[in-house]
Amino acid sequence: MNVALPPLPVFSIPDARIGEGLIAHVQSVNSFAAVAAWDRDANAFASYVKGFLAAVPNIEYQIGVVEQHARHAHASRGFFEKTFGSPPMTAEIQAMRQQLRVAVVALTGIVEQLESLIDQTPDNPEEKKALLADLKALKKELSQEKKELSLAMREVRANARRAGANVGGFFSTPRSRRYERMQIRFNKEAALQPHEDEKAAIERRIMSVERLILWVERIN
Repeated sequence: MNVALPPLPVFSIPDARIGEGLIAHVQSVNSFAAVAAWDRDANAFASYVKGFLAAVPNIEYQIGVVEQHARHAHASRGFFEKTFGSPPMTAEIQAMRQQLRVAVVALTGIVEQLESLIDQTPDNPEEKKALLADLKALKKELSQEKKELSLAMREVRANARRAGANVGGFFSTPRSRRYERMQIRFNKEAALQPHEDEKAAIERRIMSVERLILWVERIN
């Protein structure tokens, strides 16, 4: 017996390409009038997306209701259908949930980027001046962190060289000395790795700040 199921919810997912286009376009903004127009469009799209994201829990609830009805319908089927078949609309339910998951991840990231860029777009000369001062202070702070990391890495290498110079003793053998040197090298690499990762991350941040400074300076 076929049991009528409630329909799956109908909803409209914001077009992520609009947000991506706004993010890509911001670097071409070079006047305060253009900043105002971009901010208006970015805020409007971010608000639209937030409305959709706020509705997602209710959409998921409606999907769950349909799924529950489908399971009840499946439970009332004959032994063969129940054992070797799946509840009705299983594929549609799974596809809709996957569609929602992908959209939520993508749109959440886009909104975060837009809101960050809105904060970084000066609306007038005073905001531009203040923003540039903040960015240059941040660059100086990051450069100091990079310098401190470089000093720490230099100390790790110096310690490894000192340890290498003292390898072996009166009762050492070629094999034991080789083992000691290998251990010193591994210890040095293990000690350097976190510093190298952090230094690379700081260098990426410095480059981002420098690009942002150049862009803000062009806005008039």
